[in-house]
Amino acid sequence: MTATLERQSNFPYVFKDAITEDQLEDYRSLQRTLNGSLWRTSAGLLTAGFVIFKIFSEELYVIGVLLIFYSACVTAAGIVRKHTMPSRIYELSHYPTGGNFVVFLTFTGLVTWCAALYIVISL
Repeated sequence: MTATLERQSNFPYVFKDAITEDQLEDYRSLQRTLNGSLWRTSAGLLTAGFVIFKIFSEELYVIGVLLIFYSACVTAAGIVRKHTMPSRIYELSHYPTGGNFVVFLTFTGLVTWCAALYIVISL
C-alpha cells in the first residue's frame, strides 16, 4: 500500500497512514493548550499595559511598561517554543512539556510582579 502525502489543517505534511485520528486530535489539543496559553497570556498582558497607559496617571506608566516587557518575554518564549517543538510529535514516546520555558516564565513573572509591587508601595 502506498501512503499519500497530504496537508491537514494546522499540521505538518504527514503520511496519511502514519498517524491515527486519535493521535492527530491529541497533538492538536496539546498545541492548543500549551502554545495557545502563551499567546493568550501575552495578549492579556499587552492589553493591560496599554490600559494603564490610557486610564491611569503618569506615575503608574512604569507598571504599564513592566507589563509590556513581560508580554514581550512571554511572546519570545512562545516563539522559541514553537520553533523548537518537533514537527513529528506522534513519533515521540512522550510529549515534551515546558521544562526551561517554565523556569524562564516563572523567573520573569516573579521579577515583573515584584517590581510592580515595589513601585506601588513606593508611591
